[in-house]
Amino acid sequence: MVRFKRRYMLIQIDWEQRKPNVDTRAVGYKIQEEVAKHFGDFGAGLVLGTIICIKYFESSSRMIIRTDRDNRQITQYALSMMKSLFSQPCQMNVIGCFGTIRNCEQKLMQLNKLAIQSKKK
Repeated sequence: MVRFKRRYMLIQIDWEQRKPNVDTRAVGYKIQEEVAKHFGDFGAGLVLGTIICIKYFESSSRMIIRTDRDNRQITQYALSMMKSLFSQPCQMNVIGCFGTIRNCEQKLMQLNKLAIQSKKK
């Protein structure tokens, strides 16, 4: 039996206007639509059902997305090409790609600590 190889991406969303309410299920579907738009039916078939938004953190506008290891680059390209989410203009930046969700959360904690320290100064 072969286990599935997953990758976890930490993403920073820079909203141009106000932050909308984010539905984590809908985020996965929006990314799949973006893959289909830029990579056609072949790309859409590759990532079908493999992109899942695990968590969204409203306070920092960051989210964790899970995807297959083989489709990591396609997902990353689609994220960089997204210009809006839920009818709100935004810019998505991939902070890092990790093999486990634990490493992804550790990086998120490091970034949050740095943000808190910079606000104290």
